Amino acid sequence: MQPFDLKKRVLVTGGAGFIGSHLVKRLVSMNKEVTIIDPLAVLEQSQLAPYLSSIHTIQGDMGVMIHEGFDLEGFDVIYHLAGNNHVQHSVDDPAYDFDANLGLTFKLLEKLRFTKNPPRLINTSSAAVYGDPIKMPIKEGDPTIPLSPYGVSKLAGESYGQVYSHLFNLPVISLRVFSVYGPFQKKLVIYDLMKKLTQGLEKLTVQGDGTQMRDFLFIDDLIDAFLTCAKIETAHGEVYNTASGKSITISELVNTICAICGMKPEIQYTHQTALGVPKKWEVAN
Repeated sequence: MQPFDLKKRVLVTGGAGFIGSHLVKRLVSMNKEVTIIDPLAVLEQSQLAPYLSSIHTIQGDMGVMIHEGFDLEGFDVIYHLAGNNHVQHSVDDPAYDFDANLGLTFKLLEKLRFTKNPPRLINTSSAAVYGDPIKMPIKEGDPTIPLSPYGVSKLAGESYGQVYSHLFNLPVISLRVFSVYGPFQKKLVIYDLMKKLTQGLEKLTVQGDGTQMRDFLFIDDLIDAFLTCAKIETAHGEVYNTASGKSITISELVNTICAICGMKPEIQYTHQTALGVPKKWEVAN
C-alpha cells in the first residue's frame, strides 16, 4: 500500500494562532491550497500578514460553522488546532474549556462521520493528559491522570477520535504536544523569562522552586511532526507523543537563558505553582 498522499487542499482550524500560523506558512511554502478558520480578527497584524493573498481565510467559530453546514468534502487533511490552550483558563472556567476543546472536537468528528469522503483529521492533544506521570520517561501507553479540566478535555478528544476511527472508519491521528516554543509565541515560560530579562531587572522572579522538568520542543520540529502525520500510511486513532526527548529543569533553563543574554540577575523562586500544572515531564526517545 502506498503512503498517504498530502495533496493540495488543507484546512487548519485555529490557523491564526502561534502553532497554526507556523503550520500555515510551511504549507504555503509547499504550494498547498490552505484554508484557515479562526475567530481572530487580527490577521493583518499577525505573522500571516504577508501570506494572506496565498490562503483562504474564514473568520468565525468552527462549531457554529459546522452547525450551519460548512462543507468538509474535498479537503485532504484537517489540522485541528482550534480551542482553549490555557490550563489556567480551564481551571477558572471548566465549562468554557469543555465546549472549546471537547465540544468542538466532537462536533468536528460528527461532521466527518457524515462526510462522503472524509479527510484525514490530525487532532492536537497535549502532554497535560498525563498529569504528574507515575514513571519517567513518559511513553504513550503510560497511565493518563490529568490534573486540569484542560487535560481531561484533551484526553476525551483523543478517545472520541479513536472510537470514531474504529466505528466509522474515520482517518484520525492525535498528537500529544509537549512544551512547544519558538518565534511569535507570546506566553509560557520561555517567553515570560525573555520578556522579564528584556526589562533589565536586577531580580528575576520565577514560579515554582526550579526543580520542575519540561521537555521543550521547537516549533519547526512540531511542524515536521504534523506534516509526517499527513503522510504516514495508517490513521486509525493512533496517539503520538510529540517532544524533543530531552528534559530540562526550570532552574537549568533560567540559568542557560541568563548566560546567553549575558545577564546575572538575582533569581528568586516563588515555591508556588498554579493549579493543574504538572511537576515533571520527560519523554522517551
